[in-house]
Amino acid sequence: MFNIRATTVNAKKLLLWLFFACLMAGPELRACDTGDFVFEEFGLRCQRISGAIKDLQIAQKMALPGTNKKSGELLNAWVDFYLDHGMTPPSGFTQVASQSWSRTLSKTGEIIGLLVYEKIPPDQADSACITMDLLAHEKTLEKVATIMTAWSEILKKSAGETITQTSNWLAINLSLLSQLNGAVGNYPGERQNSREFIICFRQQWQFVRSAPPDTAATIYKFTRDELADKLKKEFERWQQLTFR
Repeated sequence: MFNIRATTVNAKKLLLWLFFACLMAGPELRACDTGDFVFEEFGLRCQRISGAIKDLQIAQKMALPGTNKKSGELLNAWVDFYLDHGMTPPSGFTQVASQSWSRTLSKTGEIIGLLVYEKIPPDQADSACITMDLLAHEKTLEKVATIMTAWSEILKKSAGETITQTSNWLAINLSLLSQLNGAVGNYPGERQNSREFIICFRQQWQFVRSAPPDTAATIYKFTRDELADKLKKEFERWQQLTFR
């Protein structure tokens, strides 16, 4: 693989260029032979990348020495992984569509690049950790898939035509979002994002429930549609993290 010196910014740029070149290369990337795939080895590889992301997050937060070296190690591991598995899932993940697989891993690579160049706060790279940890833990991935399927079905249903109906619909959606956060594990940045999302969401809906009768109908319809749109966007964000 590549030998990256801690202070060699050009080497980092080269690795990122290679990564994005891989995105354009299509299925010609080297693929894992079905007969060679061993899930335990694959899982450990994913855990190492997740661990490298977390190490870099900590190093950036605390301004620790050796941050450039950690960045290089992470990029090394990521580019090598993407060359092997970036476009299509290995044999152990036949339940994941190739399009969803490549879309999620492309987004993961984008987040890693932004973290390495300190273009985002460290906690915002939690999404990349979630993706890699899901790959390392098949049972968790299956549990998340079940929750995402249930959430998708709820979003397809009408949000209702009364405040009571919509309140129930919104409560089910927020419950599934909370279940999703619980299923993936403890990621401080992601938990904070979801906590703020739910708090703001409930505050906005409470304004509807306490509105005067003469304005309640107008406020209700506008807010219902706005909150439904926010939920769909949040769902789409989680789709991208979880290979859906």
